[in-house]
Amino acid sequence: MDPALNNDVYGGEQLDATMEGLVRLGNNSKILPGIAKSWKESKGGMTWTFNLRKNAKWSNGEALTARPAT
Repeated sequence: MDPALNNDVYGGEQLDATMEGLVRLGNNSKILPGIAKSWKESKGGMTWTFNLRKNAKWSNGEALTARPAT
């Protein structure tokens, strides 16, 4: 299952049920934390910084880490 290749509703439902994104939608389309515990937008809106949960893990159990884009 590759989220980048999905192009139908049923596949999207399966992806939503099995994978967690940086954020998720709650009631009334309110944006809630997912893997990201917090985030902020730069002044011009061109850069977003996401702070990840400390306990986030890949599907193989390894710790999820991130580094700033270069």
